Amino acid sequence: MTVGGEASAVPIFSAQGLGTCICMAAEEAADGGQDKNILTIDSGEFSSEIGDTIEMHGGTMNIKSGSFTKNAAAEDNTKTAIIHMTDGKLIADGSVDGSGKKSIQMMCGGENVSLKNVFGVYSEGGTVSLQDVQIVVNGTYSAGVLAITGEQAASEKAYAVTVADSVIDVKFREDKLSSSGISTEGGNIQLKGSVLVTSQGLGITARMGSIDIAAGGESEVYTPRGTG
Repeated sequence: MTVGGEASAVPIFSAQGLGTCICMAAEEAADGGQDKNILTIDSGEFSSEIGDTIEMHGGTMNIKSGSFTKNAAAEDNTKTAIIHMTDGKLIADGSVDGSGKKSIQMMCGGENVSLKNVFGVYSEGGTVSLQDVQIVVNGTYSAGVLAITGEQAASEKAYAVTVADSVIDVKFREDKLSSSGISTEGGNIQLKGSVLVTSQGLGITARMGSIDIAAGGESEVYTPRGTG
């Protein structure tokens, strides 16, 4: 399925309450092989409240451009996200215009709205690749990117999260350091090119995993109240 594109007007999706703008579940191939379901987002404006903004189970999600916002969180502390992937592959491959603005923009909360347990990207059992993406999160017990993969994935030299030429900003100032810019549980993280992570909590954490910076990269992590 493809959403948006040059030949069409910019699509606008708005979900209220527990609603989700797009929810897609991949189906296995008839021969029992790996599923080949693909969701492509070429452009669009997507906003949600409590529910995930975009949710996908299995398959591959390709994002090239779009504005994504989330402005509410679940009262029972359920994790919710702008992009929620389960057992699939997220490839957010954006671009930069003449003013330096990145084509993929994600915002959780706002200047005067702080949320709890919200994430720009939340991946369970899959992989995340971000290129020219900007993520801003105003929340506690939250993260720009959270990937949960398991111990086996961390033992292999594969990357649960790859971030290149992107900006991640976790804004909320709190007494406890509960939030982070990028975090994995059982997965490895790779930074490539120019990456800027700013967090009022922790910067980058990899539980049972590793953090690698590719040769020639210029990654910067600012944690005025926590640790890198």
